[in-house]
Amino acid sequence: MAPASALSAENYDSVAPVPVAAAVGEDFGREIAPLWTALGMKSQHPDEGGTWEYGFQNAKVRSYYTVNKCHGSTVRDGAGRESRSVNTASGYKSIAEIWAINSPNLNPSYYYWIC
Repeated sequence: MAPASALSAENYDSVAPVPVAAAVGEDFGREIAPLWTALGMKSQHPDEGGTWEYGFQNAKVRSYYTVNKCHGSTVRDGAGRESRSVNTASGYKSIAEIWAINSPNLNPSYYYWIC
């Protein structure tokens, strides 16, 4: 760590500026994807019926689906790991989970299906 005198007013010109916008470059003005996976579960009601829940919660990426038909769910992470539920009976929750640490490369994908 630099001594406090290195940051004094007389030495200010010798301190190199830190580029804070250089990484944005040509992407400036466009939407930038978040670096971390949003925490918490999301819920949707697909056209096929039922409730699909998915998201990152308590150190796992998760995909759950409950519907009154044979069904299942899958979750994948950015490292290529995948968890796929069994073909789940009508009315029961299909469960797909992967242990994970939230990081910029987690990049999970969530799926459900009807058998």
